[in-house]
Amino acid sequence: MIEKPHKSFIITLGWSDTPALASLTKHGLAEGDRIIFLIPDWRDEGTISTISNLKGIINKISQKIEVHELPIPIANFGDAVKRILDKIYEEEKEGRKLIINLSGGMRILIIEALIAIMLSGIKDLLIEVQSEDRKITIEVPYFWEYTPSLTETQKNILKSLLKNNMSLSEISKYCNIPISTAYRLIIELEKLGLIKTEKIGKERIISLTMKGKIINSIKK
Repeated sequence: MIEKPHKSFIITLGWSDTPALASLTKHGLAEGDRIIFLIPDWRDEGTISTISNLKGIINKISQKIEVHELPIPIANFGDAVKRILDKIYEEEKEGRKLIINLSGGMRILIIEALIAIMLSGIKDLLIEVQSEDRKITIEVPYFWEYTPSLTETQKNILKSLLKNNMSLSEISKYCNIPISTAYRLIIELEKLGLIKTEKIGKERIISLTMKGKIINSIKK
């Protein structure tokens, strides 16, 4: 008999527990399942109350169901997407069935979660959204493929900029490529919106854009 994989629910949570409860009830809960609530990274009394209510209900079903809160820095779009993306990868790596519900919480958080899902490239997951009147729940099919195709050298350039901004000559040295090659690749990456250049003194300093930071997080 083949054992079913444990489920991981990733849920954007607001002041109402109804969307979360609807998703948990629809798909069922079992020992070993995990629930991750995406919440703003500040203390929100309404959300805290909702989590408390949900934890009480879940504990009655089983105390062996993990419940986690994942604070998201929603004011910083890049960091928010990266944090959600990292969590999606973490759950997928464990071989879990991913169920993502985007029916509650702040609109910014929902958009950040959706972008993270799109960038993950993971097709074997379920995304669902409930209408405001709670009468309709739809499953969102996977039909996007955004991630740009980059060479290993281009990826290395992006990685070199993760900690510090660099000059063209520094990138050339770090990646062990001629300056002419580094220059050409920088132009290509800039056209993709992944880096930006700024003249400081006699040098042009290269740094990652928000999109570049997010692309750096993608597991490819």
